[in-house]
Amino acid sequence: MMHCASELALEAYLFDPTRSTIRNHLESCAPCRLRLSRMEKEGEEFRRFVEPRTIDRVLSSREPAGSGWRRRLALLVPAGGLAAAAAAMLLLSPTPPDGYVGAKGTALSLRVWAGSDDGAREVADGDRIPADARLRFRVASGQACRLWLLSVDGRGEVSRLFPAAGDAPATVTGGATLPGGAALDGQAGLERLYAVCSPDPIPFDRVERSLRTALAGDGAALRRGPALTGLPAGAAQATMLVEKVP
Repeated sequence: MMHCASELALEAYLFDPTRSTIRNHLESCAPCRLRLSRMEKEGEEFRRFVEPRTIDRVLSSREPAGSGWRRRLALLVPAGGLAAAAAAMLLLSPTPPDGYVGAKGTALSLRVWAGSDDGAREVADGDRIPADARLRFRVASGQACRLWLLSVDGRGEVSRLFPAAGDAPATVTGGATLPGGAALDGQAGLERLYAVCSPDPIPFDRVERSLRTALAGDGAALRRGPALTGLPAGAAQATMLVEKVP
């Protein structure tokens, strides 16, 4: 019995078809070719209609070059990136990743893949990755919740990663591969990711304020990854540290 390729395998194919292990499978599997076509279309829609409206692009048109506020993490243009991105707010998978145990286990999990010219690999907490890597994210929650994904670097600068625009967090049910991803800017140093998911929507500025409070006055906090406080009851969080190297 022939099994269809996973979404991550299809994403790896879009990232680099020549190195993909599913090239032969795609030739004989019409459902997988249809899914791949859909992902390519969603990526094109993201590139044409969503990416031009992202916060970083709007700010870059208003701020002088070299502004310290403008962030180094920008949404990926799907063509040629780590994966074909979906249209805004579209979550690609209705099921949790393999091994996810639901509400009785981890309330929220965050998985990260890094792509480069050498291919894509899953990142573990504390891993060293190329400073110009392209990142792809997947979250899983034991119950439906509203998600923000953000990061902070060694200088204390906070980046809003997902959703990249709008006033509302994204809805997550089960497992979801997040559209878009992020491209690192090539600057070496530590970067900590935080995913926050709550039953009811939380304004982004409240999550950002909680993150800044957790790190304030503690030079080792970024590496340690303290839990965020001041969030509503029932809010779940997950965090991961990466070290960007030249």
